[in-house]
Amino acid sequence: MSAREARYIAQRIYKLPVDLDGSGYVRSKWVAERIVRAAAERGLTAAIYRPGRITGDSRTGVTTGADDLLTALIRACVLLGAYPALRFEAAMLPVDHVSRTIASLVARAASGTFHLFHPQPVAWPRLIDMIASLGYPMIEEDYEAWRARLKRTAASPHPEREALARLWIMLGSDHSLLAARPAHETPNSRRYLAAEEIAAPPIDEALLGRYLEFFREQGRLPPLDSRER
Repeated sequence: MSAREARYIAQRIYKLPVDLDGSGYVRSKWVAERIVRAAAERGLTAAIYRPGRITGDSRTGVTTGADDLLTALIRACVLLGAYPALRFEAAMLPVDHVSRTIASLVARAASGTFHLFHPQPVAWPRLIDMIASLGYPMIEEDYEAWRARLKRTAASPHPEREALARLWIMLGSDHSLLAARPAHETPNSRRYLAAEEIAAPPIDEALLGRYLEFFREQGRLPPLDSRER
């Protein structure tokens, strides 16, 4: 069974999923995990952390991941004033939460494999609704029409044309990178996070507002009242 056909991805998974076998990035991660496991088998304390999508700081909104797929998609939708009709769940795990979690696990000398994923991802339409409530209303378009709009804007003198062009190339015609993914089992991380009383910040308007404000301050998003239509 391939990783995308599976309903859950277990923490104890050793065989490389067949549909990821051709990805050099995934293969390099796989090799690194095998090295860590080999060290653990020889008696060393070792842990593997598998984080999901890491986003900006939950307190300041600061991020260096402007080209992350989800972040780039959100920025493009705001800039275009339109969003694609897609159905997927957006998981955003703030970097300060991830660093605090890993630091806590290291301090406890916790060994094993830990999936670090947001326990309550948000459906794409709900994410769009929250962005609209923060001052960026958008129209819905089917995926191909929206991607055509993205391509036209990327070919124009738009100040963000390079970022939009990268997103157009990254997405492709089948938007497979945004397809539904299996859930990740998280018994190890849930147990430790509960013991340490560490909870992921909710994906809500307050968090999104901080991210959008950071991009406005950086000049990567327009002021609330100045978008070109």
